[in-house]
Amino acid sequence: MTLEEFKIANKCFIEEGTENNIVDGAKYVLADTSTDEPSAAIFSKDNLVINGNGKLTVKGNYKDGITSKDDLKVMGGNIQITAVDDGLVGRDILAVKDGTITIESGGDAVKSSNDTDSTQGIIAIEKGTFNLKAQKDGIQAETAILIADGSFNITTGGGSVNGTKKAEEGMRGPMGGKDNNTLQLMLKQKLMDFILMEIMKVEQRL
Repeated sequence: MTLEEFKIANKCFIEEGTENNIVDGAKYVLADTSTDEPSAAIFSKDNLVINGNGKLTVKGNYKDGITSKDDLKVMGGNIQITAVDDGLVGRDILAVKDGTITIESGGDAVKSSNDTDSTQGIIAIEKGTFNLKAQKDGIQAETAILIADGSFNITTGGGSVNGTKKAEEGMRGPMGGKDNNTLQLMLKQKLMDFILMEIMKVEQRL
């Protein structure tokens, strides 16, 4: 798989049984120095969908690993990213349906950065396995983070050794206790409905 294949298509299929590697340089010669684009090893100004069950390894030596200026949708695959700055970025919406995502980044690991529209800047995760190690945030969204299911192993800022210690609190607050089970199920269903709606929006834009 080559970088040119990503430039000419807004859909990427990672074929099962294949291992694909993309690496960029530490310096870019930009056509327009005022925009700082492209800013990632895999960069799209339009919507981008990544699908398939193969392996994709990305090393972002300049800035980010994978970035879409619009919507980024990950349907599946084994995606491993190492990036100087952010790992996986969908500016308007970042939607993950499934897959195994491993990221080590100098900035945020997973990010949606649109701060000019309250209906965007959203991360929606239906399920998947996430191993995230970031110097900044593990998952960062300007508007909302919506997670229905998944397995998460997240280390940020060098780990808990650098965190502030505080007393451990129980789970008997507003969302704790068996009396709130019905409320929690209702919220989970609403979350699932919203995630599916966001994924459908991404598909309609493609």
